[in-house]
Amino acid sequence: MFDIKREKLINNFMSSIKKGHLLIVGNPGSGKTWLITKTSEKIADENIPNVIIRADSIEVDSLSDFRRALGIDNPIEEALNYLSGGKRSILFIDGLDAARSEAKQSIYRQLINLVLSRCKDWFVVASIRTYDVKHSR
Repeated sequence: MFDIKREKLINNFMSSIKKGHLLIVGNPGSGKTWLITKTSEKIADENIPNVIIRADSIEVDSLSDFRRALGIDNPIEEALNYLSGGKRSILFIDGLDAARSEAKQSIYRQLINLVLSRCKDWFVVASIRTYDVKHSR
């Protein structure tokens, strides 16, 4: 029997994401989504602003689609910078592997680059399957 110390895992992960951007890589069913969800809940309890985008449940063809899907009227960077209130914040992008087409991958790259360049208080934490890391450009 394995004793998985989930609370310790979450705490270690939280320490890591507070230091910078991360990419979570793992096989299907390895717990990437669980880790993102539980960490998001815990950091929300600590009043750390965070947003989760689940790539498999959001259909986007442009950055404007992200705005609509997230229910915001202003440009994404304005909304995120307002939400952070000058505090360190986390944007989780779960399941980048769900962006199968080059067009969808390009949109997610645009989003990540936008956040990295214009949202200085935000760290990006994304998850992707091991297979897709090995076979993507």
